[in-house]
Amino acid sequence: MLRIGWVGVAAGLVILVAAITVAFDQMIWIIFAACIAYLLAAVLQRRALHRKPA
Repeated sequence: MLRIGWVGVAAGLVILVAAITVAFDQMIWIIFAACIAYLLAAVLQRRALHRKPA
């Protein structure tokens, strides 16, 4: 869960910096990429918790 939290913080910082520096029409792509990264972290965390026994 800590990994997902750090990914969320990093994605939030990227969105914050981009909101200050990037043009408005490019913000959609940055928010989309941040959401994909957050979703990927959640999926990877779920797979790590539900590993099949050897």
